[in-house]
Amino acid sequence: MALFQKLWIKIAIPTALVCWVIVEIVIQVLLNTSITRTRSALGERLRDVAIAAAAGVTGEQHNAAMANPSGMEFQQITSTLNNLRTKLSYKEHWYTLTPSPNEQTTFGIMTHPKPFVGDKYTIRDASVIKTFHEAVNAGKAGYSDIYRSDNGVWLSGFAPIVNADGKTAAVLEVDITYSDYLELENQIRLRGWLLRLLGIVLSVITALMLGRYIARPVEQLQKVAQQVGEGDFSIKPNITQKDEIGALSTSFGGMIDNIRKLAELAEQERRRSIRKSEQAAEDARNEVIEQQFYLENEVKRINTFLGRIRQKDLRGSLIASKDDDTVSDLVEALNAAIAEQRHTIVEIQDASSELASVSAQIAGNADQISTKSADQARRVAEI
Repeated sequence: MALFQKLWIKIAIPTALVCWVIVEIVIQVLLNTSITRTRSALGERLRDVAIAAAAGVTGEQHNAAMANPSGMEFQQITSTLNNLRTKLSYKEHWYTLTPSPNEQTTFGIMTHPKPFVGDKYTIRDASVIKTFHEAVNAGKAGYSDIYRSDNGVWLSGFAPIVNADGKTAAVLEVDITYSDYLELENQIRLRGWLLRLLGIVLSVITALMLGRYIARPVEQLQKVAQQVGEGDFSIKPNITQKDEIGALSTSFGGMIDNIRKLAELAEQERRRSIRKSEQAAEDARNEVIEQQFYLENEVKRINTFLGRIRQKDLRGSLIASKDDDTVSDLVEALNAAIAEQRHTIVEIQDASSELASVSAQIAGNADQISTKSADQARRVAEI
């Protein structure tokens, strides 16, 4: 039997495909969930870092530094932010944005070695606009989705720098590039591919095990059926599963018992038929012998009777030993022929007697005539 024609292979292949599809769906869901969570966790981290950095700068300090970008306060804030950035291993520089009621804002304090304080910046991404305005208007820190700007693709966290009266003096922005984020996502996707590979292996192993588990009792039933077909009714399937295959095995065992009983009855009937046939043959043989003996005796009696007839002894008759058979018909025919011959002989004898009587009468008449003739002759002579 070809490999792909085996039952366990036919079960294992679709099972492996189904398992692989399920694993792929689960991995894809987990992967998307993990990526989403990673992105959210990274955004929350950016937000928390921005909050921590903004907490070290007051709105009044920020305004004073912006008033003199080359002054000591500007350098102190820049140094504080830069030390924190370095400590947290952020490659991208941090900067502040001045509050604005629209998408147009300007750069404030920054850790960049060549500051571009006062340069205008137009925010184009909707998630960045929303987060920026929440920080300005509500003093709420937040983070954006991945977005594209004139300088690249980013993921950013925002935190307000507030004055003593709680108003937002500036918004601190902390960024990472999409390439840095993509490294984290690629690590997740790599783990996803490893899980896929593991899922394929587990799917194949599970499918093979399931195929063998299902096919093994079926193969056992097939072998039992083959042995039963060869006339061995002593075997029984040894399947203890408590499922449909186990029920099938039990029913199959009951069927084998019924077949064995029917085979035993058939064998008994066959032996009985053989005995009847042998008895019938024996009876027929005895009947032939008896008929042969009967015919031999009848032939002897007929030959004896015919011998007496050849010796002209027509007395008596032959009596058949049996009635209504061919020999009795022959004996009757023979008796009839003998009786007819006997009757013919009697008639001949009667005719002979009558002829003798007529001859005697004729002789007497002749004597009388001779006597008369002699008398006449004498008389003539006397005359």
